[in-house]
Amino acid sequence: MKFIKIILISFLVAVAVQAQTREYDPFRHADQAMTVLTGWSVGSIAVGTGMLFMPNTQVQYAGIQNIAWGAIDLGIAVWGKKSTQKNIGYKPPEQQRQEFQKALWINGLLDVAYIGVGYYLYKHGKNDKLKGTGAGIVAQGGFLFVFDWVNFLKTL
Repeated sequence: MKFIKIILISFLVAVAVQAQTREYDPFRHADQAMTVLTGWSVGSIAVGTGMLFMPNTQVQYAGIQNIAWGAIDLGIAVWGKKSTQKNIGYKPPEQQRQEFQKALWINGLLDVAYIGVGYYLYKHGKNDKLKGTGAGIVAQGGFLFVFDWVNFLKTL
């Protein structure tokens, strides 16, 4: 839990520092956001792998969620970086901003659903596997919620 708090605080500090730039560049913003998501993904996979070797079933199943979400997020981050770099010079900056903003808004709403499902599984799961799965979903959804909404606000 401390690891997640440290990651979130580091992320918020990085966003605050980035926000002090003079001119908004949607291509740069999207590229930087995908770099942050890549870091989170690699960290999730690494921590999740370590969690698999813990004796607690809940921790193991939360680890499985970390690995799964980390792999999916890594795929999204790599695709997002390539897509953003491909669009530089071909897509007007305002169009890039609007598309990125829309994607973040939709993802931010989905994050609320992820957290809700995870919380339900954690609180009402009939066994440690379901409770661990729920805890993992809440952790991943919580990061993505902060990530998506902070980045959305930067597009305004």
